[in-house]
Amino acid sequence: MLMKAIIITILCTLPAVFCVRCYQCASSQDSKGEDNCGAYKRFDKESHIAVECFSDESHMPGSFCMKLTQQGPKGFISIMSFREKVVIVTGASSGIGAAIAVKFAEQGASVVLTARNQARLKEVADKCGNYGAKHCIIIADLTKKDEIGKIVATTVERFGKIDVLVNNAGIAGRASIWEANAMELYDTIMATNLHAVVYLTSLAAPHLIKTKGNIVNISSIAAVNVIKPEQFAYCTSKAGLDHFTRSAALDFASKGVRVNSINPGPVETNIAQCLGDRQGEFWNMMQKMTALGRLSDSEEIADLVLFVASDKAKAITGSSYITDNGLLLKRGA
Repeated sequence: MLMKAIIITILCTLPAVFCVRCYQCASSQDSKGEDNCGAYKRFDKESHIAVECFSDESHMPGSFCMKLTQQGPKGFISIMSFREKVVIVTGASSGIGAAIAVKFAEQGASVVLTARNQARLKEVADKCGNYGAKHCIIIADLTKKDEIGKIVATTVERFGKIDVLVNNAGIAGRASIWEANAMELYDTIMATNLHAVVYLTSLAAPHLIKTKGNIVNISSIAAVNVIKPEQFAYCTSKAGLDHFTRSAALDFASKGVRVNSINPGPVETNIAQCLGDRQGEFWNMMQKMTALGRLSDSEEIADLVLFVASDKAKAITGSSYITDNGLLLKRGA
């Protein structure tokens, strides 16, 4: 362990022109004579650590002389391998869901992408494929029980197991409680944001217990604070999701399965497209609401999801992670 720590420290201080592919196998070729050991995309069970960088240099001198790779972010040390893990991501066709799916693929997972928009899912699947990840597209409407069942059945048939379930799909809508369409809107939002999560979790539970996997639910700061009026249905669905997360975490704990939620504040996605030319105005308003004076992007949320789903978070269950750039702090919530 001491040697590992020393090596990691040294690698973190290397100039960007150097790239160490793998410190354990000490070779730039794998058993098939490939140019690299595949540590970045195909971590072995002993968790190879790879440092990725961009450089025209061919190698660095010394006992760790490795071939360079042009893949991956500059100076990135990957310690959250999901190699040989099977991950389901709902609502994977755009925004946060798409970013989560691609991040898992980048870390070697087999990814099951599900949503209703086939064309957008195909685009995200192609991005996953760029990392050599196995993936599967499932077109499903989460308000229909048989289609939720299809997600679990297809995943197990294709990949044989489920390691991580990311319940990301969600919808929103505005109405005051006294309006004529209030209950129709409430039923619609609850069907996707809460009922579908509970049902999919129930069906996936036996498989997650077998793998001692984990669940990450994408909630919202609306679960803990009512940000705007006319959002009673959405806020209620997310508050319910957080409480379901904690209840399920307690039930699953004895089985070795963890359950957590991520509660984002404003995240700049295509959700405001319906505003047309007013999108800029909307995002500027949201930015001013945060203490840090910034908005998150989907990749930031995906990074947090990967941490919570990884073995680095093995002691964390029943927790809700607020990531809102200090919006609740500024509101005094």
